[in-house]
Amino acid sequence: MSAEKDIEGNRQKAAFSYDPQPLFKLKAGKYHLRAKHGGNDSNAVAEADIEITAGQLAEQTVDLNSGYLRVMTVAADAGGALKSDLDYQVLSAEKDLEGDQQLGDLSQNNFSNL
Repeated sequence: MSAEKDIEGNRQKAAFSYDPQPLFKLKAGKYHLRAKHGGNDSNAVAEADIEITAGQLAEQTVDLNSGYLRVMTVAADAGGALKSDLDYQVLSAEKDLEGDQQLGDLSQNNFSNL
């Protein structure tokens, strides 16, 4: 994305990739990098301002400060893991001004909010 924001606070997209370690060919200038893990509604997002110098390789490492949570549900002690009719919700530890917690949907096999 370009480093400059328009009147509405948006940036013009300069390049885009789904590769885990992309290499972008960009003209010299200032840019803003946004990395997301887990899709458009991701809570794992990192941003950084970068500057590209002509003829040089710029490298940027961004820390998403994220991890994974694995949950297993059993019907009783020493029971086997349940495999159907499950729904998981993960709430943020912080509450908003109304006292509500933000909900992240982690339905079975749907890890879109990681």
